[in-house]
Amino acid sequence: MSSAAETLCEHARDEQERVSDLLSRAINFAAILRQKPVTNWLKQELGGFAPEADLPCYRQHLHGTLVAWMPGQGWIEAPVSNEMRAEVSEFELREGIRELERAYERNRRSGGQRLDLPEARVQELRAKTQLDTRLNMAVPNDAIGQILESVRLVVGMWAQSLVDAGLTKEPSQFTAEDRQSAEALSAKLTEYMEQASEQAVERMAAMKTKQGGFFSRMFGRA
Repeated sequence: MSSAAETLCEHARDEQERVSDLLSRAINFAAILRQKPVTNWLKQELGGFAPEADLPCYRQHLHGTLVAWMPGQGWIEAPVSNEMRAEVSEFELREGIRELERAYERNRRSGGQRLDLPEARVQELRAKTQLDTRLNMAVPNDAIGQILESVRLVVGMWAQSLVDAGLTKEPSQFTAEDRQSAEALSAKLTEYMEQASEQAVERMAAMKTKQGGFFSRMFGRA
């Protein structure tokens, strides 16, 4: 019979397992081990990150396409220089995993969606682009999928580190010494995030399919 840590590893490898369900399992286990940094991160991933909260690397510096609302034309790619395009196409996602899962499923056919930006970001972009109109970000579904995959990988890496450390008892059998060993592993959380982010980019690129129709369906909608 598999231990709790081994079972969590198995769930992390199962691509049919929803990431939100995986997080719920992991939260309970991390709480039993009293791994506060891991528990806090898992809860933030599940419920979303507050505006002032630091974001994991895989939720930052994502790239989409800045779009502008033009009367008579609808939504079009913002008319900016090539040099500025990369700068203004950056965005971040703070939504919880459940919301991202729903968005990912909803956007499978279209390939993406328009994202309302925070007002402060809109004002910043208007100043940079000199565009006095509504601005949104066209977010490719790959960016959302990359976050989901990153979170799955981090949970898997953390669970595997517990297995490798021999923490394969049932939760009720963990000793104070076991919890100390687990606490040392939680210090590697940022390292796992960085590794997972790189692997997720590679995996999403490998499974990427043509997303024809994304911009044609999006442009023109109010």
